[in-house]
Amino acid sequence: MALYMFLQLEEKSKWIPALATERDSIAKTRKPALVSVLDVNNSFEADLTLDEIRGLRYAGPLYFDFDAEDIEEATQQFKVFLNNLRAKNVDLNMVRLYATGKKGYHIEVPAQIFMGKVPSAGTLHLPHIYREMAHSLFVDTLDMRVYSGKRGRMWRCPNVKRGDNGKYKVQITAEEALEITPEIYAELCSSPRNSLPIEPPSLNPELGLLYAQSRDKVEKAVTKKRSRRAVASPLQRFKGEWPDTFEGILQGVTIKPGAGWNHISMQLAIVAAELGKSEDQLLADAEGVIGNHESDSTRYNTPSKRRQDLREMFRYCSGNPTMEYSVGAIMALLLPEVRANADIAFGDFVPDEPPTRPEGGDHTEEPEKDEPGSAPFVANNGPLRISKTGIFARTDDGYKNICDLGLQNPLGMAKLDGDHLGYEVDVTLDGVAKGKRFIPMNALGTRSQFNNWTLLLGASMRGTDQQVSSLADLFRKESTVTVYAVEREGIDVVTPPGSNSTDDEDIIWSSPDSVVCLRGGISYRYHGVYSAQGTYRSDLMSAPDLTEEDGDYIQDLLSINSAQNVAKMLGWFSAAFLTQLIRKKFKRFPSLQVYGQAGAGKSMTVILLNHMHYHMVEPRQFSVAGQTQFPIIAAVATSASLPLVFEEVKRRQLHKTMVDFLQNILRSNYTADHLSRGSLSRDRSVRELTVTDFTNAAPIVFVGEALEDQSAILERCVTVAMSKTDRYGRDKHFERCLDRVHHMGRIGKALAMGALAIDRDVLHERVTANFRAVTGQVAETVADDATRPAFNLAIALTGLNFLKSTLSRVFGNRFNSRIGDLEDAIMSNVMDSIPRNMSEASRVLDTMANLTRSEDDQVRLLPGVDYIVNGAHLELKLRNAFDKYVRYQRSLGLEVLFDSHNAWQSALINYGGTVQRAVPDSDLWDSPKAVVFKLSLAYMDKEGIDSFK
Repeated sequence: MALYMFLQLEEKSKWIPALATERDSIAKTRKPALVSVLDVNNSFEADLTLDEIRGLRYAGPLYFDFDAEDIEEATQQFKVFLNNLRAKNVDLNMVRLYATGKKGYHIEVPAQIFMGKVPSAGTLHLPHIYREMAHSLFVDTLDMRVYSGKRGRMWRCPNVKRGDNGKYKVQITAEEALEITPEIYAELCSSPRNSLPIEPPSLNPELGLLYAQSRDKVEKAVTKKRSRRAVASPLQRFKGEWPDTFEGILQGVTIKPGAGWNHISMQLAIVAAELGKSEDQLLADAEGVIGNHESDSTRYNTPSKRRQDLREMFRYCSGNPTMEYSVGAIMALLLPEVRANADIAFGDFVPDEPPTRPEGGDHTEEPEKDEPGSAPFVANNGPLRISKTGIFARTDDGYKNICDLGLQNPLGMAKLDGDHLGYEVDVTLDGVAKGKRFIPMNALGTRSQFNNWTLLLGASMRGTDQQVSSLADLFRKESTVTVYAVEREGIDVVTPPGSNSTDDEDIIWSSPDSVVCLRGGISYRYHGVYSAQGTYRSDLMSAPDLTEEDGDYIQDLLSINSAQNVAKMLGWFSAAFLTQLIRKKFKRFPSLQVYGQAGAGKSMTVILLNHMHYHMVEPRQFSVAGQTQFPIIAAVATSASLPLVFEEVKRRQLHKTMVDFLQNILRSNYTADHLSRGSLSRDRSVRELTVTDFTNAAPIVFVGEALEDQSAILERCVTVAMSKTDRYGRDKHFERCLDRVHHMGRIGKALAMGALAIDRDVLHERVTANFRAVTGQVAETVADDATRPAFNLAIALTGLNFLKSTLSRVFGNRFNSRIGDLEDAIMSNVMDSIPRNMSEASRVLDTMANLTRSEDDQVRLLPGVDYIVNGAHLELKLRNAFDKYVRYQRSLGLEVLFDSHNAWQSALINYGGTVQRAVPDSDLWDSPKAVVFKLSLAYMDKEGIDSFK
């Protein structure tokens, strides 16, 4: 759907619609006096219904208007606001700043700074979201009236002569804005000025989080209002006039002692806006309370301060869906003796005490009216009624209580493929809030199933199967918004319904507490498949923002171990935030293998770095020994970017079944393979096969004393060998980092916010460039076998690049040199980081070469009997050599890499070093069925195989 803008060729003239794509052209050719600051997806050729107005989508910058009668006051507050933005690490060179030519200033913040990737179709409720953001950033003289809906706010065009004073709105630089005075202002606005370029906008994590929080607040408020759309406003009966109750409030004579001015001004503003009062009418009517109120706070201790606050509160509340009239909130302002006869309470106000249950009775009759602030009944005239006090069924004797749980504000939840999962509801028990809970659809089938769900919350269901099943229909009718369930925690890439390309995909942060998506349009909720509370339960988004005060901590972090070890580990843990973004393009992501001697600090270093993905919650780590398979399956399936750490991986302590399972997990994790497990239901009457699919998605770290050297695993890992000497002289840095380990969450939060807004094309180009750079350092002799290890190192490099760019937003170039040293540590030691990774056939041949020097006659390979070194070739009698190899491996309890003679022979048939598969003229040929192969010694030497004696 097209987006439209609106213009007025002259002030107070007709609105003229135009395509938003022509905005720049219209400004140059038609030079309108005013244009709409936002674009909207409707041309308003016909009147819109309320639902259509709520469904409008807008696009455009976050805008601020500073307006004051005294230009000096506006200038001062304008500078304060700019400095507040700088404190949030906003680069003012990315922002458009204007002197409007009369009483103030305009600021336009490109949406990319807080959204990252801006949805081309526009964003729902954007003016209201911008109002919430402005309210959070508020300073004096900031005009809160400009966040209007429908066609939007008309915005004065730069370089068009004003009709009132002959001045011009002109763009100014950040340097000019911070130094501007009223005299400079007058000079700048005296003539037109060319448009000034701004720096390409990039994501600011702090504004990004503020946008996400503001959007969630507005969306929840709009959803709540929609659920009440059939309920008439209780103020309508007063026909735009103040209720009698407010006569005393407006004069300040019926307000109870101790009531705060902020509470008074908010309630007056909300009611005035709903009654249709103007700003001037409200201020005039409230002169009594403005003058009479006594306040201990210096913020409201004069009538002029209270008058200005009431003006700002009205501008904030007017048309704001997050502000709504509440009888209870008004009554809380009044003296007790006034409440009884308050006209606003007639038929609406009930004291806060919950209804009591008569002794000896199983049912309680529903109260006549709901309590203040609670949601309305669902299906008031139907067989069921639901309030915050419970569920009531209609009987011949009236409505009777059948459940003490109140289920309010149902929100439909569906899978990304559209299948309906159930409803999220606000739950109350005996009128006391119990928070949000999820009701799965299968719980709404029968009374027994629903009772199992209610018992978990401390209540029972006393209704019938039919009454329970009708709840699903009631919830469906009341739920006007559908949210989509995501099942993995951390940074993930999700494909919303109706997507046509990768541009439609959303990058989200998901946890049981919240789901953050910088791009609006679709709402997501975390819905754990194996546990409603989640597996990892990261609280990263509650971490404080990264500031310059964290600089010394980061300085220590970059020096906790040798440069090569820090580079690989810190690079990998930083890249873990990008796991799914990298896999989406390159179809692979490496694991991290940390090994070395006891006391080298492997586990504690991993714990420290894993804190980068959490704030106060302790990172989730798994001990493999004694672990069953299911928790591991749940862990790999429910994380998108939170590292799954396997501690103390010791093969000798594991049963072979567990070793095989773990190795399969490590191998298939590289490409995030889909795995399936089947089981039979326990119901003997119906034996059904259930197949459960899961994706091996989590980035994996495994720690042990010995290197896991299976070829298929080794080439899928970034390997880090740690020793005690690596920590020598660096213990003080490590201990300081560990003492303040929760500072890691601040770094991680900055990385997570950066990942949410990252340009995926730029990321892909960076990975590709790093891969080429690493490949260029690989020796030609091993280049063919180093493709995966080179890619793995490229990912560690990409993580360091990502960390550097993230830190630079807060610290500038402070850490660029040190992180550059870490990048060089990888690039200058590429060959040391490429593991010696033989194929399984080469490993067997290497063991056989060592057996030619064995002192044990049972396993020693004999020249002339088992093998012959003939010039540039090796002639090998396969069956003899393999039997001794098997005997040797089993004597030491080591793994036999091939299960049979045929498997061993088939491997050598396809082996790159095999020159001849049958050598009948060999001296080893002693029977027609003898199997003798000729192998290239040069090829075996290239593979790193030891020489045969």
